[in-house]
This record gives sequence, structure tokens and C-alpha cells, in this order.
Amino acid sequence: MAEETGQERNLPATPRKRQKARDEGQVAKSREINSVMILGGAVGIFALFGGTWIHTWTETVNKGLDVFSIIELEQEWGPLGRYWMKGILRLLSPFLILFPLIALAANLPQVGFHITTKVLVPKPNRLSPLSGVKRLFSASGFIEALKSVGKVLLIGWIAYTTLRPEIPLLPLLSNGSLGNALSHAAAVAFKLVIKVWIALVLLAILDYLFQRWNYERELRMTKQEVKEEMKESEGDPQVRARVRSVQMSMARRRMMQEVPTADVVVTNPDHVAVALRYDRLRDMAPVVVAKGAGWLCEKIKETAREHNVPVMERPPLARLLYQQVELGREIPVEVYRVVAEVLSYVYRLKRKVTDGPVDN
Repeated sequence: MAEETGQERNLPATPRKRQKARDEGQVAKSREINSVMILGGAVGIFALFGGTWIHTWTETVNKGLDVFSIIELEQEWGPLGRYWMKGILRLLSPFLILFPLIALAANLPQVGFHITTKVLVPKPNRLSPLSGVKRLFSASGFIEALKSVGKVLLIGWIAYTTLRPEIPLLPLLSNGSLGNALSHAAAVAFKLVIKVWIALVLLAILDYLFQRWNYERELRMTKQEVKEEMKESEGDPQVRARVRSVQMSMARRRMMQEVPTADVVVTNPDHVAVALRYDRLRDMAPVVVAKGAGWLCEKIKETAREHNVPVMERPPLARLLYQQVELGREIPVEVYRVVAEVLSYVYRLKRKVTDGPVDN
């Protein structure tokens, strides 16, 4: 759209477009936060139960590698295989249960709870090699590639600086017991993982800020897109204007039908006109049944004269009633006396209807 119209996407996305993008699975989300949370959960488990976990691993490995006893006793290999499967599942079960929960906890603060199936629908443009090449060489693709390379280099540098001092200790570990070797390897691995995790936390924060910025940038709209969306959500402005015009015309027609029922029309004289009705049987006070300015003012006066309704010039009263009293409402208390004088004058006319309009 922006390319076709030549307009820039410099307007923030509307709530409707944000909801549409969310329904399609487009949200501001950093995958690095998921990685950091999962790695942090693993580190937490290792910190709390690392000793017991390593001890269990050692026993499992020692017993699982005791092949000679099986050969000597001519036992079957099936029990050994089942032992390995049960041992591995028992040792990995905390991670298999915890990692999905951590992934869910990492996504909820970022995007909230929202289920959509549109992301599962195949999109032909994603299967196109040309589209893949365009995404690869786009600004977002370049940023993602640069981020991946930087992350690999950073983790490699941390691993090198952590493991390099441990290289001279390898000959000593090979002469010791398996338990000591595993314990030392676990300690080194734990130190390495902690360093990598701290680095990834910083990267995840930066990546989340970038994803939020990039998400807002991609959702930006042109003026034409905003107009089109308003047409879709609220209807064509021309149609709405036409509907309002028809509604106002019908309201004016109903109002003009009330002018013949009025007792008097007070005017400004050429700016505004207000028709008043007072029926002792149904009105507690005089009621404004019609009012208008400009050409509508002339139309009210013309209709009043056609039906022998007196038209009187009372500029202050006409302006006040026109500005402060809605159609079908009674006049305010502060003008009771003035309106009563006007109606008294009308009622004193010998022949109120047949004598024609009275201008005063």
C-alpha cells in the first residue's frame, strides 16, 4: 500500500490493526527470553539438586556399564536396556516437566494469553523461495543473522576463557576415579553455564527492546490505510454524511409539522425564530416546539403566517430560548414572566386565528 500510494508509514497502528495482527499471530516476542528462562530453570534445578543428581548419574553409569558381569553370568541384555531407559527418564523427567512450564511463563508476560489457529494455516508466500530470499536480505533478516552470529561469538568466547584454564587438569582427572571426574566436570560446566546465562540475560533484554521497536515499526500505517480502515469500521464518510443529512431532514420536517400547533413565534427578527406552544391541559409550562436560524428561521415564520400563528419580534427572548432550550422542552423559570406577557398579548387578540398573523 505504501509503495503504491507513495505514502510513508509514519502513523501508529490503530487498535483494530493491532488486534488483527495479534489474531494472525504477529506479536512482539523475543525468543531469547524463552532461552534464558529455560536455561535459568535448568541452572536452578542443578543448583538445588545438583549433588544428588550427579550422584544418581554416577550410579546409573557405573551399573549401566557393568557389561562384564552380564557376560560372565550369561544374563540377557534386555534388563540392562530397561535399566538405562528407566534411569535416563528418571533423571531427565524434572527437565521434561519444567521446561514447557517455563516456556509458557516466558510467553505470557510478553504476549498474554491468546489462542489463534491462523498461524497453522499454510501461506503460499512463505513457501516461495523468492519470498525467503527477500526476508533473508531484509533489514529484519540482517539483524537476526547479525544477532545469531554475535551470540555464537559471545558464547564461544565465554566458553574459551572458562575452559582454557581447565585443560592442564585433564591428565590429573584421567588418573582419578570416575566420580571425581564427573564432579569436577559438573563444577566447570556449572560455572560455564552461569556465565553464559548472565550474558544471555543481557542479550534477551536488548532483543526484547528491539522486537518491541521493530513490531511497532512494521505495524505503522499510511494515511490512506487509516482512511480505508475507518471506511471499513465506520462506513464510507460520504454515506454517513448522507445518512445524517437524511436524518436531519426528517427531524426538520417533523419539527415544521409542529409549527401550526404553536401559539406564538418569537423572532430576532432575521436571525432566529422559536415557536412556543402552551396547552393548559397537557403542558406545565410553555414548550418549544420548533426553532431555527438563517433560512430555517424564515421557513418557520413563513409556515407560521400560512397557519395564522402570530409572529412577534422579541430578540433577547428569542436568542435565549434558541440557545438554551431543546426541542420539546419547557422554557426555564427565569423567562416565565416575559413569555407570560407575550402569551397574554396573543390571547387579548379578538380573533387569534382568523385575524391573521400579528407582527409586533
